[in-house]
Amino acid sequence: MTPRSPRGIVTPLLTPILQEDELDRDAVRKLIAHQVAAGVNGLLLLGTTGEGPAVCSDLFGELVDRTVWELKELNADIPVYVAVLSCSMADLGILTDVAQGVGAAGVFVCAPFYYRLNRDELRRWFLDAVAKSSLPIILYNNPAYTGVSIDLDILADLMEAEHVLGLKDSSGDLEYLTSVIELAARRRPDWGILVGEEQILVEALRRGASGAVPGGANLVPGLFVDLFNAHRRGDEETVNRLVAQVEQLEQLYAIAGGQMAPTRALKAALHRLGIGNGLVASPFSPLGTAQLEQVDQWLRSFQGEEYLPRPSEQRTGTQ
Repeated sequence: MTPRSPRGIVTPLLTPILQEDELDRDAVRKLIAHQVAAGVNGLLLLGTTGEGPAVCSDLFGELVDRTVWELKELNADIPVYVAVLSCSMADLGILTDVAQGVGAAGVFVCAPFYYRLNRDELRRWFLDAVAKSSLPIILYNNPAYTGVSIDLDILADLMEAEHVLGLKDSSGDLEYLTSVIELAARRRPDWGILVGEEQILVEALRRGASGAVPGGANLVPGLFVDLFNAHRRGDEETVNRLVAQVEQLEQLYAIAGGQMAPTRALKAALHRLGIGNGLVASPFSPLGTAQLEQVDQWLRSFQGEEYLPRPSEQRTGTQ
């Protein structure tokens, strides 16, 4: 089977936990059901929004396995991608094999986030990752966390590898993204090019991006699916109406503030709606009482109320 390049809305799934080393299976079930009901095009596990570098490593395989299992239970044909965020090439290979063993469709690979590599070292890192990966790869450009951006000449080299399926760009740099889109049009028109920043989502789609990986899709996946589909059919009136609702998410994130604000705020909002407990991995802390009251106020004022989780989506039962 030819591997699928990522397209449309790929939700960077939150990682619900009961404690540092225990997965909240009930919340995982409810969160995935919410995604399936909305018609998202894929799920990305253990990226930035999913607290990949902070979550206990023992949960890696369990979360991927649980996600794939839940999708099968729902008869949902949605690819599951996994971010393998490691500074060790050996560990990257091990994690990729684990992801393959439990049914992942591909892995997202970024530059090491501890060492600041020069251009030659960065090229070697990605070429080694491509050579050793047992799964298709989506490159992950996230300079805010890695300190480096993947140069176009490195991307051109990596496009030669058939099982490199595309790029997720979280730089927020529209000019860089546009250059990647133009390069792919010449060299790899089958590539999936995803934008990670919600603020530039629509402009990125207008410039030719294949889709998006918006953290807010954890809470309101249907909003992003409808926005993507409205753009695709050229319905600018609907696009503009839905963009205003996407912009409201920034107010929710501002309640949390600081590092990992979107993850903390989204977990809190879902908690108030019956999914999870709002707990985040150390060293970050869940929102306090006063902040939760602000989250409640935000939920009451949100214009896209119909997109929020509903009890009918929240299945019960265990594996």
